[in-house]
Amino acid sequence: MLGNYEIDTKLLGYWILGLTMVLTVLGLYLADFSPSQVFEDEPALEVTVEDDVLEPNELTTLTVTENGEPVQGAEIRADSLNIGETKRNGKLSFRALENDFTLNATYNGESATEEITVLTEEQEEQEEDELDDSEQQEEEQEEQEEEASEEDVEDEGFTGFELEEEPYTGETNRLTLYKEDERTEGETVQLNGDTIGETSQAGSITFTVPDTEQFTLQASEIEQTFDTQLQEPIGEIKPDIQLGGTQQKAETLTLDGSDTTSENRIESFTWTMSFEDYEETINGQTAEYTIQNEGEYTVELEVEDINGFTETETTTFEAEPEYEGPDIYLNEPWDGSQLGPGHLFEFSVTNARNTQQAQIIINEETVASTNLGDGTNIIEEDGEGGLFAEFPVEGTQDYTVKIEDLEQNWESEPMTVEIERPWNQYGTFSATEPEDGATVETEEQENEEGETVHIVEFEFTFDLETDVELQINGQEQEEDGEQENEVEEFSYSSTITEDTETYTAQIETEPGEYSWNSQIQPVNTDETPETTDQKQLTIQQ
Repeated sequence: MLGNYEIDTKLLGYWILGLTMVLTVLGLYLADFSPSQVFEDEPALEVTVEDDVLEPNELTTLTVTENGEPVQGAEIRADSLNIGETKRNGKLSFRALENDFTLNATYNGESATEEITVLTEEQEEQEEDELDDSEQQEEEQEEQEEEASEEDVEDEGFTGFELEEEPYTGETNRLTLYKEDERTEGETVQLNGDTIGETSQAGSITFTVPDTEQFTLQASEIEQTFDTQLQEPIGEIKPDIQLGGTQQKAETLTLDGSDTTSENRIESFTWTMSFEDYEETINGQTAEYTIQNEGEYTVELEVEDINGFTETETTTFEAEPEYEGPDIYLNEPWDGSQLGPGHLFEFSVTNARNTQQAQIIINEETVASTNLGDGTNIIEEDGEGGLFAEFPVEGTQDYTVKIEDLEQNWESEPMTVEIERPWNQYGTFSATEPEDGATVETEEQENEEGETVHIVEFEFTFDLETDVELQINGQEQEEDGEQENEVEEFSYSSTITEDTETYTAQIETEPGEYSWNSQIQPVNTDETPETTDQKQLTIQQ
């Protein structure tokens, strides 16, 4: 007895025994407890290869999955060598190294590895022998299984879908639906859950094999899954790069990959424009790119087909400086020229574009419009064709000449020509020797024929700076108002081509009394010559 309470020892013993049994069972349970029995495993990254035993440099394909789903963008390394990233289907094609190596796939902080064995020639021969034996055993086993299966089918009759050809992605195929060996008409068929029609009287439907690794056909209670056959694309994708447009800074370059060929449908075209450390990516079979710099650009085109296989093509081009208009030169007239009315201005144009319409402006007045040509010098050697402008000359002044492009909104640097004196303004011209009424003696000289002749010198002054024609005319005077039967005359003509203030002319004549004058005229003009007054001259021998 404890205080006012009485303890039943028998009941207490039963209670202690029961508690001991409960604790024993709980201990046995906890000994077998694992956290994986309560919490599901986190999704694991996995990398697999079609064949983990390869020959040196052999082409194969790897697949990266996470929780069974393909992973795009996983970084793949073969030992320390970065070989690329997986495509949208989780695949990446690569070539084996020379020796055994480890594949490492990294994605979102997770990684997975796969050991790859690279066979030597000796190992390869041994492997082939073992493979031949294994294949033979497999073939024998398959034959036995097929025979057994055929016996089962003969007993039950075939029910399911039969394809006319191997199902290649993107190609047309024909299915036939059988129920117990009988073709079934009027059955609704679904492809990956989408209805594609009803079977014909022959139990058939034509359909296009989807771009998936597998597809499922359904009809009534029949459901059958087929593996698609991927076209072998390696070496069959041939990217082709065509560049169009003007390859100059600030101009638009056209990128054209439409001549690319592939045995399979092409999934994407990716252009990469590279300039020094700068890089830009553009998508599309054709695209446009605005050139930002001058210098060498690298253009890379990557083409990917529906199976995730890719090929690339690379080319380069030199971007010229930004176009600032053609180079224009004023050939004639030159600075300080003397011009006549309606003088022709002549230009040379280089670096022009053949669509550019331009106008020639002289002293802010448009005097001609023209097409600037195809980028070559458009002044021909014979002077025909080319770029010319005709305008009136009005006295001594400066003329500012420029050319404006009507399409590109540029103008050439102004060219200035200072007109010293037009041709129709003669300046000062006079006959200074001999003076009016003078008497001069001739000088005997021998001419080209060896004859002795009498020479008189005449002297003139003028300040023209252009080619002129000088003429001196004289006639013997009449005696007592009657003209003699034979009248001595002298005439002289010479083109002066040098700039000079004084000019001497030597004239062959006979002694006598003469009246004479002279005239001067600029060459190649129709202007009226300037004539001096009549003068008297006595010539003595």
